[in-house]
Amino acid sequence: MCLKFLIYAIWFALFKWYHIHQGLNEISFYFSTWVFVMLTYICVICVVKKQTMIVSTAVQDWFLLKTLWAKFFDFLSGIFLLQAIALTTITSAKALQSILPLVILMMTFWIQRSGISLKEKFHLHKYIWIWCIVVGSMLLILVSW
Repeated sequence: MCLKFLIYAIWFALFKWYHIHQGLNEISFYFSTWVFVMLTYICVICVVKKQTMIVSTAVQDWFLLKTLWAKFFDFLSGIFLLQAIALTTITSAKALQSILPLVILMMTFWIQRSGISLKEKFHLHKYIWIWCIVVGSMLLILVSW
């Protein structure tokens, strides 16, 4: 968890610096960093000789298509986050992003209440966690501003 925080802190600070000093836009920064990450992953896969396993996993059960859709929405989320960082401070943008799990949880709750089964079990003890998430998100937002 600490390593992930450190990586994101460096990534956001680099973007903020390049945006201010070099005029680099969000899409160029996002694309160039992820091209570097993907090339590194491909090199590691080739070194450990797992290419055939990766290909066989990618074609079964539409895994590759599902992953591409998920990564497309991750890309959009990343672009919006970088745009928010370009317009404001890093802490404010990350505080607003902390609401995302709450939004997903509430959408799941309301979709399931409308009659569509998502197979998510909402019990009383989970409702307490929803309020903890709400209070925690609001505290993050208040502290960052």
